[in-house]
Parts: sequence; C-alpha cells; structure tokens
Amino acid sequence: GLDEEVIQEIHQMYTYNIELNKRKEAIIKILEEKKLLTAELKTKIDEVDTKAALENIYEPFKVGKKTKATEAIALGLEQLALSILEAENPRFNPYKEAEKY
Repeated sequence: GLDEEVIQEIHQMYTYNIELNKRKEAIIKILEEKKLLTAELKTKIDEVDTKAALENIYEPFKVGKKTKATEAIALGLEQLALSILEAENPRFNPYKEAEKY
C-alpha cells in the first residue's frame, strides 16, 4: 500500500487543485460580469496549473483599492497636483490655483 507521506502529498495536491479550480471559476465569473472575458483569455485561465500563474493572468484586470490619489485623479485634479509639485515661483499660491478647479 501507500505510505503516509505519499497519501498526505496526494491529499495536498487534491486540495490545491480544488482551490485552484475555485479561484479559476471566481475569476472567470468576475471577468464575465465586467465583459472582459475573451475566448483566448478563458483558454489561458483554463490551461494554467498554478495559483501564481493564474493571479499573474488576472492581475491586469484587477481593480485596485481607491486611494485619495485615485479619487483626486478621477475628479480631474491631477493637473492641480502637478502644478503644486512643480511650482518654482515663490509667490505661487496653491489656493488660488485650486480655485481654477
């Protein structure tokens, strides 16, 4: 029969594959909902055999957490921030500049 180490290794591989397949299903569902899933992308996801490779495929499609910076950019304030950061004139008034926005 099989010794305990072999049985444990088989069990770990089985568990890993179950987790991998659940994650594949979740990613496919998310991409379908966002209308981002193509046949080519689905094939890549289906063929991948490690969690790391799966996450590498999914990475470009992830929506990052909202930060104050991403919210400001969404509100069109990136140029204001750049104006403030790049200001060389000692009389530059960031408040007056902000009034333009």
